[in-house]
Amino acid sequence: MQKILNDIIDLIEESAAKKEKVIKTEYILHKHVADRAGLHYDLRIRRTDKFSVLSFAIPNADIPTENKKALLVTNFEHGPQWTKIKKLTIPKGMYGAGEITTVQQGKMIIHSWDKNNKIKFTVKKGDPLNGTYYIIPANFKDQKPKDKGKQYLMFRAKEQQ
Repeated sequence: MQKILNDIIDLIEESAAKKEKVIKTEYILHKHVADRAGLHYDLRIRRTDKFSVLSFAIPNADIPTENKKALLVTNFEHGPQWTKIKKLTIPKGMYGAGEITTVQQGKMIIHSWDKNNKIKFTVKKGDPLNGTYYIIPANFKDQKPKDKGKQYLMFRAKEQQ
């Protein structure tokens, strides 16, 4: 698994080096205490090519570190106003019912973002996100057909000394 991740990182970095076009975009990290799904984070990244926000659920509010990866699950795309929401209560009976509060918000640097949502980005200052991260599609051997294309891995790049 580590070899595959290293190969993917190399490909992303080679592609980015060929056409390093740094783009800044808005992001927000919400803490979501949902009635059905329980505690998780929602990472929302404003698309640079569309008028929408890509949304990932991070189960168990599990932010990756240099030694730990996190599973992400895509959600439907949201409108750009979602990068501005500080606090929200979604009523019972509605999709996502529960409490949403902002944990972190700002601008991120997008180094690369392809059509499969392989993303390399940097958050310069923040907590819990701080540093360079990769988001890549997860292709688990035992992945259910309904989950194909919806699950991603997020991991933090090792810091250069």
